[in-house]
Amino acid sequence: MQQFLINQQITKLHCDLGSFVKLSETFDFKVYSNIALLSNRSLTKIYQSEIESFFAQAGFALQIIELEDGEQFKDLKQVQKVWKELFNLKFDRHSLLINFGGGMISDLGGFAAATFMRGIDFINVPTSLLAQVDAALGGKTAINFGQIKNGIGLFVNPKLTVIDPTFTKSLPEREILSGFAEVLKHAIIFDSKLFSLLDSKPFLSFSLEELVKIIDRSCFLKMKTAEQDFLEKNQRKLLNFGHTLGHAFEAISLKSKKPLAHGEAVALGMLLESRLAVTIGLLAKADYLQIEQIINRNYVFDLDGEIKVADVLALLQFDKKKKANEIYWSLPQAVGRAVYDQLIPESEVESVVNEFMLGNSKNVI
Repeated sequence: MQQFLINQQITKLHCDLGSFVKLSETFDFKVYSNIALLSNRSLTKIYQSEIESFFAQAGFALQIIELEDGEQFKDLKQVQKVWKELFNLKFDRHSLLINFGGGMISDLGGFAAATFMRGIDFINVPTSLLAQVDAALGGKTAINFGQIKNGIGLFVNPKLTVIDPTFTKSLPEREILSGFAEVLKHAIIFDSKLFSLLDSKPFLSFSLEELVKIIDRSCFLKMKTAEQDFLEKNQRKLLNFGHTLGHAFEAISLKSKKPLAHGEAVALGMLLESRLAVTIGLLAKADYLQIEQIINRNYVFDLDGEIKVADVLALLQFDKKKKANEIYWSLPQAVGRAVYDQLIPESEVESVVNEFMLGNSKNVI
């Protein structure tokens, strides 16, 4: 078990095969007056026996709050449903919410817990690779507001994050690839050795044993960064690489006939933002080609033809890294190294997005 001192609190990260059911052996649930599990219907059906075993070992009656599955449901309406259910279950300020699911559950569940009665404890048990290496870590909670991705949220740490890589065995290939995008992000901005490992073969070819090591390293890189800059004033901004354009494409695609998964949008964002880094002389062509090759080897971006460049650029105006009408970008400086607070002329951004949308993705430089 790794422990990180973040914002004057000990944040624990427990990563082990089969660790969810065994959690009662390492965590004291007796201090809580009530416990409920937040998830979605498909997951509670798949993992019914594991969930029942967990509650039995923790010594509490089975209580489950089920939400609709999908990023499009990560909104205030669903948060209100959670609050209502918590009141119905007679939750008080000494209760615990367990977020069991993907990134949507971690984000929304953390936000709901942090605002219920001015805050109750919560534990994240991410079941998707994406949530395990990103959403469930670092203390960011949020919901979407209109088309603004994560527009409303709080910085607040879970009491514990339980990462059980065995959950990934039931994931569709597309969801596994979505999670690998965040791992790749950590490699590009922090760790050239991890990048070389990821570049050694297609992402879907890694075994479960290899995946455990990859997850552990990726989580360490993110948690270390969050420890140094919990409220994202400086170094933590690097984790936004790929998300400025990625979030814009994702938000628009959710309303289209071909919605992008979050990781797919981030992979697209990393590709385009790496091109921006080249245009301003920050990233060498050789490093860019490495990034381009690994992304193109693992991802195919099948966008709805109705998506307009102007709509993507318009959404950038709501980016959380914006200050005084300027967007501050986090960009790679080399494979394994990045910088934040980079200003880029709007004309350059428009040119790169236009070129991609016109189908010239292979011949940018």
